[in-house]
Amino acid sequence: MSHRKTRETTAASGWDLEVTVRREGPGPVLRIDGDLDLGCAPLVTAMVDHAAAVYGRPVAVDLTGVAYADTHGLAPLLRAGVVIRRTSPQVQRLLRLLGLAVGAGPSRPVPVPVPSGGRDRSPRARPHRRRPALRPALPR
Repeated sequence: MSHRKTRETTAASGWDLEVTVRREGPGPVLRIDGDLDLGCAPLVTAMVDHAAAVYGRPVAVDLTGVAYADTHGLAPLLRAGVVIRRTSPQVQRLLRLLGLAVGAGPSRPVPVPVPSGGRDRSPRARPHRRRPALRPALPR
């Protein structure tokens, strides 16, 4: 079975972002260049969904061309069926702060948590214990 290399590019007018979709081997690769923030999240979501529908899953993502990223822009890429293959130093730092880049180098896939249906047992998921309310002493 031969795999054609195809390429689609979408440049978002008004944003500093360019998304290129190409097929490499059995699946698609999205290359994102520019700034990845809240305003670009809908475009990135649409491009991931489009690549998955046309080329299949998993969708690999190359973020080496991203100069700026925030958690809102990164959120569409942190879901099942998306594998972040390569990152820029800025994205690598953000992933490390989110606890997702432990042991992942720039060319290794970043592990993305997938809900297992079970209870999250991480320290962040533990309920906060309420302290007793301080009551002012009443004058006698």
